[in-house]
Amino acid sequence: MKRQKMKKLISDLEKDIPGLGGSFINSLMNVKPRHLLDEKLYDFKNI
Repeated sequence: MKRQKMKKLISDLEKDIPGLGGSFINSLMNVKPRHLLDEKLYDFKNI
């Protein structure tokens, strides 16, 4: 159900912003560990 909603949301947004779906896919492929707020990788409490 949620996948269908996301697919519709992206489709609706692409009407106003062409290429948005591709940008989402590219961003998912470029995730870095520091973006995940993993406390084992970085001490976020003592920033």
